[in-house]
Amino acid sequence: MLIKGEGVISGDDGKRYTFQVTEWKSQAHPTVGARIDFDVNGNSAVSVYFDAPARRTPAGGPVNSVTDDGMDERYKSIYCSSDDKILVGVCGGLAHKFSLPSPAMRVIVFISLFFFIGWFYFVGIFLPKLPTKNVPLGP
Repeated sequence: MLIKGEGVISGDDGKRYTFQVTEWKSQAHPTVGARIDFDVNGNSAVSVYFDAPARRTPAGGPVNSVTDDGMDERYKSIYCSSDDKILVGVCGGLAHKFSLPSPAMRVIVFISLFFFIGWFYFVGIFLPKLPTKNVPLGP
């Protein structure tokens, strides 16, 4: 994310590094989830580039998981967060995917679960109670 000439990068080591906009060396603007390459100088990232996607070799060799827009292929579907591990990282991953704060996603998931579980018990209260053991199935 770039704010007033500064940005923050999450490295594969789990640490976050700040960088100045002057250190961004690629022409395209940085995007959330993009796979990038950078060098570290203390707590700062320097020489920041999009990690160039590998092209399929003529022999059909392996392809890097980075797309042409610099986005890591893994971030294109639903995923769990390895940083925000409350509720096994599901809410953190969903929040990141849909650009929401993690606490807001937890509230949404809690309300959704409460609604569905509550609906199940609500229906169970009002349906008639009948024995099913040793009773033949309907027509």
